[in-house]
Amino acid sequence: MDPALPALVKGETHSSTSYKVRIIADHISHQVNLHRSSGKTSPLFVGLQGPQGCGKTTLCDQMISHLSSLGWKTAVLSLDDLYKTNAELKALSRKHPDIALLAGRGPPGTHDIELAETVLHAVASINAKKETVHLPIFDKSLCAGEGDRSEKTVPIVGPLDVFVLEGWSMGFTPLSSYKLEEIYSSPPPPLPGTAYHKNHPLADLMTLNSYLQEFSTEVYPLFSTMIAIQPTDYRNVFKWRLEQERNMKVRNGGKGMTDEQVEKFVERYMPGYELWRDGVEGSEMPWEGRVLKLVYGPEREVIRVEKLSASATGNVSKALRSTGKSMEEVSFTVPRNKDNRISRETLGRKKTGGGGGMKFSIVTYHPVATWKWDTSTEEHKLYHYAHPGAEEEEEDEDEDDDVCGICRLVFESCCPECKVPGDDCPLIWGECTHIFHLHCLLKWIETESSKGQCPMDRRPWVTADRKPDRLSTTVDRAPVAVVAPGPISRAEVAIDESGDEELDGEEGEDQGEEDEEEGEESGVLTEGLSMEVEQAVR
Repeated sequence: MDPALPALVKGETHSSTSYKVRIIADHISHQVNLHRSSGKTSPLFVGLQGPQGCGKTTLCDQMISHLSSLGWKTAVLSLDDLYKTNAELKALSRKHPDIALLAGRGPPGTHDIELAETVLHAVASINAKKETVHLPIFDKSLCAGEGDRSEKTVPIVGPLDVFVLEGWSMGFTPLSSYKLEEIYSSPPPPLPGTAYHKNHPLADLMTLNSYLQEFSTEVYPLFSTMIAIQPTDYRNVFKWRLEQERNMKVRNGGKGMTDEQVEKFVERYMPGYELWRDGVEGSEMPWEGRVLKLVYGPEREVIRVEKLSASATGNVSKALRSTGKSMEEVSFTVPRNKDNRISRETLGRKKTGGGGGMKFSIVTYHPVATWKWDTSTEEHKLYHYAHPGAEEEEEDEDEDDDVCGICRLVFESCCPECKVPGDDCPLIWGECTHIFHLHCLLKWIETESSKGQCPMDRRPWVTADRKPDRLSTTVDRAPVAVVAPGPISRAEVAIDESGDEELDGEEGEDQGEEDEEEGEESGVLTEGLSMEVEQAVR
């Protein structure tokens, strides 16, 4: 037990709900004061993540009362109440008949994103518009226990100070396809039963990862603080959920799942904890630096409380999982050593002090977009496909617009990463010629050999000055890209035997242009790229 834990009051233990509520309420109260002092009049949006059986519902019920006693009017919504309708859940299951994780509600893909967006934005403006907002209810007793959206709702009226969205996966963030594949192919851990994601095909996890990307992009930007409940061992979740089920059966006369059914039920959620939970702790997220984490022991007792500060890493891999929608740029310098070499180990990591370096930037963008060389500014710009004037540009007749520029597969074929046809795979595309599978481009960007360059013509990328217009929930998503501020030709980069990269200087640019015209390969691709990618960039 951490001796620095907040003090107990008479009659409390470290497992008492009242004790946990006081800790959380103190954090929220502080965040509300900061929120108001910044001039904001909208409710403070709080995410609360905790695994099954940890007592989130009871915690939130008492938290509403406690925050009210402090003068903060609070409303709570569960992620469970944002599930798709029963008919939509069945349609999802039919669409993915081989994905066991989508056979029932719970995982990414089973929530109604349009409903979530409508409700959350209505709550965000409740104080300004002074209108009643109706929170949805998902009744799990309907449709013979399969559950369905209820006709009833929970009306809330302003003024509202705090809005909490709680759920087992609140704050989970997707991985890049490259990172997900890397985790999946890594050796299994020494302890049995601690790598549940390996019980499912990689293609299934890729599909859920894509659904999580869409959900996180739409839902998370409104949330400015996060409460995270983390067990010391996720195997405790089986125990907690079983206790809940047995207690419920005592109260209702024995109706409920068997012990074996509970175990199977919890197993469906374990891949999510293993793969996507890191985002809860705030790196590159809207709530970064405003996270309160309660660590629970095996009896749900609080053994440690952490207030997580903002990350100072600037890691490119983490940035690839960012879901923010702003066009704000985060720049950092990649230092060179005395021989002007850029080590693979330092590429993409933020360093401070001493010496010059080549600057890279992390920016957010929308996936329905295109990279295009701007002849007037001699820059490679990212254009949204609805960018003014884009439809007037002439296309290259020699370029096959139906072929991914990296894997070279036609979009009617299956994307090599997500294993689904092009019509269902998120695409980078536009009115110009350079189009890619989203998965392929993200994998390319994450490799150090990309150097912030387009894989088709090796010219550097920058973002368009204007923020892309919002189009719809199906395309308004925001992965990130790495962009270089200036030209870096193929001939400028050489790899020595130690694996470091050396920039040779001025004469490389002219030679690099000649190499591009001749289609020569300079050998800068990393080992992680496939033969298809290697061929595509020649």
